[in-house]
Amino acid sequence: MDPAETDNLTSKYSSDISEFVRMNLHNHSTFSDGSFTPEFIIKKAIEYRLNYIAITDHYLTSKTRSMSDEVLENYITQMEELKEKYRNRIRVLSGVEIDASRRTDFHRMRYDLLNSMDIVLFEYVNDDVWGGMHLWELFDVFDRIEVPIGLAHSDINVNFRDIDYNALLQVLEDHGIFVELCPSQRNSKFGRPFYRFAVDFFRILSDTDVMVSIGTDAHTRPEEIGDIQDAVQFVEEFDLWMNLISLKI
Repeated sequence: MDPAETDNLTSKYSSDISEFVRMNLHNHSTFSDGSFTPEFIIKKAIEYRLNYIAITDHYLTSKTRSMSDEVLENYITQMEELKEKYRNRIRVLSGVEIDASRRTDFHRMRYDLLNSMDIVLFEYVNDDVWGGMHLWELFDVFDRIEVPIGLAHSDINVNFRDIDYNALLQVLEDHGIFVELCPSQRNSKFGRPFYRFAVDFFRILSDTDVMVSIGTDAHTRPEEIGDIQDAVQFVEEFDLWMNLISLKI
């Protein structure tokens, strides 16, 4: 089956709404630790009939190969060129992924550059296993970012187990933070994506203004770029259509 095939999952929605789910807003390129160029990823996304594709390379972390400020400027320039080149075929978004831990040098962060992009993802927020910073430690950082902020591949059920979900959702809403549905096996347990262990959270989320994205955290396998079908199924199961970040960006 075509990894991006969603037609059979959206029958009760208008075609206009169902088009917004065809997204992959989390991909790594050769600018950081990915195997493919941004343009290769965009072309693959078009093959998989996606409507939104974001390149979100690592920035200022010692965890893996990541971009410096100088590289980030070149990255933004190239992404703007690619947006224009493919604007009639797919919506291309530029972004970065920030390691929310002491491995990231937050004092060097160029907020002017971050705010010139489309989205900023944060990984490992409240994740004790990966040494992630707690949500409240990042409020000052979040408040300096003017574009949509997302929690990347978060194991909500574990990372936020001690926080009331209603209170957590209020915080996310107040700071304009969206939640990523990442169907990748890289971000799963017992063969199931993290989000499927947090159904109580997403049942409540559907009644809030907190948005969700779909992103596969693609690095090395081309098929990861289009492998969104489980996340699409989840959107339908929990009626998250009106919470899709693609309705806002």
